Amino acid sequence: MIISTGDIRRCVPSFSYADTRKNGELLHAAQLGLTRSSQTKRQTLSEPRDNVIVNAKVFLSRHANSSQIREAVDAAIAEIGVDNLDTFVIGLPQGYEGDFKKLWAEMETSVIQGKTYNIGVSDFSEARLDELFSYAKVQPKCNQISLDAATTSMLTFAKQHDLDLLTHPVADAHVDIDNVDLGSVIPSENAPTKAAWAVRYEVSIRCRSLLATKGYLIQCAH
Repeated sequence: MIISTGDIRRCVPSFSYADTRKNGELLHAAQLGLTRSSQTKRQTLSEPRDNVIVNAKVFLSRHANSSQIREAVDAAIAEIGVDNLDTFVIGLPQGYEGDFKKLWAEMETSVIQGKTYNIGVSDFSEARLDELFSYAKVQPKCNQISLDAATTSMLTFAKQHDLDLLTHPVADAHVDIDNVDLGSVIPSENAPTKAAWAVRYEVSIRCRSLLATKGYLIQCAH
């Protein structure tokens, strides 16, 4: 079961972008998705594809596997109604217990198959980036970081490797897939209570810095 929130921008003031509870934005978005009709959630681009930038970020758990990367990319493309993404970023929790090389290989496959033009990482240190660049066949285009991680050495590293440094939204710091409690938004005894992964997608108007659509997809798990 995948919960689709539809465009959450239009939920102001009921939706709080300043929600800093653990998984606050994610759970609020999930609740909105469950109360909306499928017609309300259906995505259509208001501009020609060449006029928009379509980005997505997948949030994974400590036990994530490569198949979840594939599921997330395909789900985002289908939800937005496009053939591909401009940038797809992987977000891992602290203490990830799997083989990141396998995850990155699947990220690379998404580029090779034309599902996304660029791929990136989130909150990678210089050491982790250096290791990634040493074996990546498709190199990361961006690293999403917090402002305090934008050190002089990180900026130098990024310049040397043609890597874009992007500050991620405040809400990203509060996403913890391993501790998502969907039971608080799905009032059913047999309903799934956990999340396997979540994708946040954004569509913005090229050259205008105007956000046209923002939403989440949440893969439920028992």
